[in-house]
Amino acid sequence: MKIVLIIPESGRKDLLGRYSNTMTPFPTIGVAYIAAVLEKEGHDVMVIDQFAQKLAPHQTMSLLREFRPGIVGISCLTAAMPSVEALSALIRRDLPNTKIVLGNIHAWAFHEYLLKKDVGDFIVHGEGEMTMASLASALECGASPETISGLSFLDQGKCVHTGPVEQIMDLDTLPYPAWHLLPYHLYE
Repeated sequence: MKIVLIIPESGRKDLLGRYSNTMTPFPTIGVAYIAAVLEKEGHDVMVIDQFAQKLAPHQTMSLLREFRPGIVGISCLTAAMPSVEALSALIRRDLPNTKIVLGNIHAWAFHEYLLKKDVGDFIVHGEGEMTMASLASALECGASPETISGLSFLDQGKCVHTGPVEQIMDLDTLPYPAWHLLPYHLYE
């Protein structure tokens, strides 16, 4: 399955104004680990770092339309949520069959609101590596996500929680982070 993981623009211009250029992009290890696990499972993965690449929403959508992913996963920090919501609406409009998966702290804290507002189809709670891999496999073969730990989603308008995901105790069991998928030349 084709999967895109997005590190969204953070609204830095709104927050910092003329000082917005003082924010330095940095590689996101969680996204790099999730990408590595998905690649190991045989998925075709692309990472878009809107913040580092300074991509406008229409540029991001151009990349998505060209790649045609079955899943788009978006990292959700509070400062980035206006960008996440706008991007989600564009994905819904232009790629209506693409499933949107939200993760990180803001998605976890506001999962029911985000699902009912149709910002995402699934919310990943906790560590996302194994949950994303299991979800991608389930969606690819048409299986129900109800047995996958660490998810929230809507079922007939009601929010379903599948329970906590087991914490990864030994990071050495994960493949090396997929740094090759991130625009490392843009990180200072």
